[in-house]
Amino acid sequence: MAVATDAVVPAAGRPATRPGFGIVAPPWRRTVPAVVAAVDLGVAVVAVLLALRIRFGADVPDLYVAHGAVGHVAAALVVAAAWPGVLFAHGAYRTVVIGSGVEEAGRVVEAGLTLFAAVAVLHLLLSTSLSARLVALATGLLVALTLAVRLVVGRVLRRARLEGRWRHRAVIYGTTAEAAALARQLDRPGLGVEVVGTCLVDGDDRRAGTGVVARAAGARAAGAGVAGPGDGSGTARSGPVGTAVLEAMTATGADVLAVAGGTSPPEVRSLAWALEGTGAELMIAPAVPDLAQQSVTVEPVGGAVLLRVQECRQRRGRLFVKSAIDRVGAALLLVLLAPVFAVVAVAVKLSSPGPVLYRQERVGQYGRTFEFLKFRTMVTEADAQLAQLAAANESDGLLFKIREDPRVTRVGRFLRRTSLDELPQLWNVLRGDMSLVGPRPLPVDAEEFEGDARRRLRVRPGITGLWQVSGRSELGWEETVALDMYYVDHWSLAMDLAILARTPLAVLRGTGAW
Repeated sequence: MAVATDAVVPAAGRPATRPGFGIVAPPWRRTVPAVVAAVDLGVAVVAVLLALRIRFGADVPDLYVAHGAVGHVAAALVVAAAWPGVLFAHGAYRTVVIGSGVEEAGRVVEAGLTLFAAVAVLHLLLSTSLSARLVALATGLLVALTLAVRLVVGRVLRRARLEGRWRHRAVIYGTTAEAAALARQLDRPGLGVEVVGTCLVDGDDRRAGTGVVARAAGARAAGAGVAGPGDGSGTARSGPVGTAVLEAMTATGADVLAVAGGTSPPEVRSLAWALEGTGAELMIAPAVPDLAQQSVTVEPVGGAVLLRVQECRQRRGRLFVKSAIDRVGAALLLVLLAPVFAVVAVAVKLSSPGPVLYRQERVGQYGRTFEFLKFRTMVTEADAQLAQLAAANESDGLLFKIREDPRVTRVGRFLRRTSLDELPQLWNVLRGDMSLVGPRPLPVDAEEFEGDARRRLRVRPGITGLWQVSGRSELGWEETVALDMYYVDHWSLAMDLAILARTPLAVLRGTGAW
């Protein structure tokens, strides 16, 4: 397909040069991962030395390996030096992963489990005198400190992206509708992708040429582009599609070409060839987005590259482990937090007349209902006042939220802000009605969940979840459903651990805790 190319608006300070040679990967793509790796190495050194100090005190003994002995400190430093490599193997230094939140935390946790397993295997193979408690302590500290540092890095990265720095500059290729849809998906500063241009294909005839529409730096309005018909071979009247795309990317200073769904294989192949040697990245949006990562595999069939989509099933072994963690964790927390339960119960009883616990029927896994428990935070006749307050609802969908709900008691406001009112749900977890992590149970009938929202009923509801650590009541119904769907389709034990690790900070921030 050749192109009738119009003039492209160059980004400020980036004059158009010869196509292909003007595409330069931004320096931050190399420096940010390198700096994060260096910080991870420093954290690893601190973690292993701290573990040795806690385990042995000032007098650290030698580590026996087979028939010889080596210094515990030297062996620990070797493990620390391997930590960035393990993180790299799990993709934790990819620019799209750094600062991504739950996904990044999940990769760090998985890397920690891998390192623990590797050290355990070496211990067996080399017959060392290594202490299992020391390995567990060092791995726990390593993961915890790395997550803390990554949280700080994520904040710095998001702030920089909001200020327009450390962001990929992308040109989108596709039809007007497809390109607009992809642009809307990417148009969130926190993702680190700035759409600076668009190469449009005539939607009525996929053989049509490509018009080039570019955005000036920082501008959202697109200029005009004119397309010309072609013969479907990758060329049209004025030249190859790749030339027009490279011209657009060079003029706008883009380092990423995002191809919208529906683009034909010959077009994708031409674009991939055109970008060879330029240092630019090619990202292809599938025509079937938002699929669970574990259910999609790339499979070549007869020379074509296909996405094989399998039914999203959870392995029984992993579900058993999750259930065991839930019940053991709930039992331990019920014992450890018994004094807190007593203090909160007395405060609720003295705050207003009525029972200490609030009981309500809520929908659980597969639509089954159960008795949901929490400390009472409202006056006893709160449910009877619900109809009168319907007009004041500040949420949408199946959610009912009022920022200054008059039914909430003074003690109740504190309990809600600190999430202490949710503690009795540990009993629900112990009974098997709920999980520590999962979508929140709602006080509605199962039939009220329509469309995609019904998918949240595939898993047990949780005390905390992706919704809670992402904004709670500040989020609308559609955002809540999207987060719940992501959890259901992408669930893993590492994700649960990452959400649990982020929950205390979300509680301390109090964002969306009405």
